[in-house]
Amino acid sequence: MKVERDQANVNSKDATPIARRFMKGLCKRAGVKPFGFKAFRKFGPSVLNDIHRVSIKKLQRLLRHQSQTTTGIYLKKIADDLAVGLRLLEKRTHPRML
Repeated sequence: MKVERDQANVNSKDATPIARRFMKGLCKRAGVKPFGFKAFRKFGPSVLNDIHRVSIKKLQRLLRHQSQTTTGIYLKKIADDLAVGLRLLEKRTHPRML
């Protein structure tokens, strides 16, 4: 099946500037320093590994890496103060979710 030019894969070079603009706008609205989608891909597994003790092997499957070495690159340790802050956030219930 042939894919039309305007239905290009999100990972294509054409979509990259759009994705960057999208994330930049979201970060601006949130009042945080701009970051990209790759930050989510690295941060999520770090939290799962550091706080929830999910094994590297399971994270490797989740990220669809062929090598655990590649997964290890994603697992930069979160600083102690950030980990403490995340634990506090986990304990709190968002008021809108009551």
